Amino acid sequence: GLLSPEDRVGALIPEADAEHGEITIRQLLEMSSGLHWNFFADYGNVFNPDGVRGALLLPFDSKPGTEFEYHQAGVTLLTEAI
Repeated sequence: GLLSPEDRVGALIPEADAEHGEITIRQLLEMSSGLHWNFFADYGNVFNPDGVRGALLLPFDSKPGTEFEYHQAGVTLLTEAI
């Protein structure tokens, strides 16, 4: 009961701006965050020591919760939130 799928990133990752802070844990789990995907940036983010910041700097390609896109940046945010 410490974490809900409806919890928002902003409540769990204080450095998230307002827009990124509205992404929910459910959207991260479903890989529907809406964040921009780029092969090199996404897989490079896995090895980035400040991957959370990198993920929070990504622009949005779609409204969160509307489109599936496999995304390592979302996993990075989910890991930080947990």
